[in-house]
Amino acid sequence: MSRALALINSNPAHFHPPSKSLAIYPHCFNSSLVQSCCLPTFKPTPTTLKTSPHPPRNYLRPSEPLPSCLHRIRLPPCSCLLCLDLLSSPLPIPDLKLLLSHYQSIKDIPSALSTCSKILSVDPNNVHALLERARVTGWSDLDGEGFSSREKLLKSAAAHNSSSLILNAVKECDMYHRDSDKDSLPPSISGHGENACDGVIVYPCILDVGDCVNAVDNVEEYIHNNGGWTTERHYEVPTTDIQVFKVPLVLEWLNKSLKEVIFPRLYGDFEDIIKKRRLRVFDSFFVKYDFELGQKFLPLHNDQSLISLTIAMNGKEEYEGGGTWFMETGKACLTDVGGCVAFKGEMEHMGQQIKAGIRYIIAVFLYAEDIT
Repeated sequence: MSRALALINSNPAHFHPPSKSLAIYPHCFNSSLVQSCCLPTFKPTPTTLKTSPHPPRNYLRPSEPLPSCLHRIRLPPCSCLLCLDLLSSPLPIPDLKLLLSHYQSIKDIPSALSTCSKILSVDPNNVHALLERARVTGWSDLDGEGFSSREKLLKSAAAHNSSSLILNAVKECDMYHRDSDKDSLPPSISGHGENACDGVIVYPCILDVGDCVNAVDNVEEYIHNNGGWTTERHYEVPTTDIQVFKVPLVLEWLNKSLKEVIFPRLYGDFEDIIKKRRLRVFDSFFVKYDFELGQKFLPLHNDQSLISLTIAMNGKEEYEGGGTWFMETGKACLTDVGGCVAFKGEMEHMGQQIKAGIRYIIAVFLYAEDIT
């Protein structure tokens, strides 16, 4: 429910005219009353804007094919991409990409994978579909082999496609620290964090302050020399960021910190979900919140990870506000420079707005895999 309201509030103009009331009275909307509804794609096209007065998907029963629904309710079909897809209408690749983005945004993994397959059936070397198929496969089993399957798909794609995007994705898989076998797993350390609530552990000041300051300087130097921060890498909850592996000195420092400081604590405090497996990094990025010139907050969401980390990279005296706010507690966890907030990725949270200054963090998405 909260995710639906957050999506509606984020950009109500993307919704069909019959959904206008949702944008006006989002907190009064009971999503359980609607079995299914026509939602917009992120970039409306003439096709998506031609909708019937009463989108037939509103009347779909569980597991009912859309043609049967149309016959039952005696309404003409809607011409939005979602209904066209349900009717198995052939769609051009640009429209399939819009559908793929939508299915990803609502975490409809089967439909997203099916859409990737449709694109690849037309264009087997489509880079976007190959990358997104691997990404969504990783999401499909966060507590199992999903991310290992993702890595295999990327390496398989790289064997037949020389795209720099695919080659860089394969390279990234091996850039972050991982323990090579069971004997190299660090000894578990537990009880050194503050248990903010079930699934959230706060580790105050576990990393060296000077190292954090140097990392910020290294990142800003890289940004200055390489064209600025990225803002479109995360399609649903965009951040002003740069991937850590692109800044070698910061990558080296983070890998050392994960191995010697952070992972041992996680193995102890999250033993119930790690289950004698090894932790691996799925994604890590350096984020900048800038009250005057840039991003000030991150909206409510959950992560596609088993465990997520938020590492504070500069001191509280440099900004006001901020912190990782959790729906479960209604409170934000905020550490000073060198501190880390670790939590289960499934927990709904947001980056609380800063009210002045600049805040830097490193976000890390982790999963666990069996040791071979």
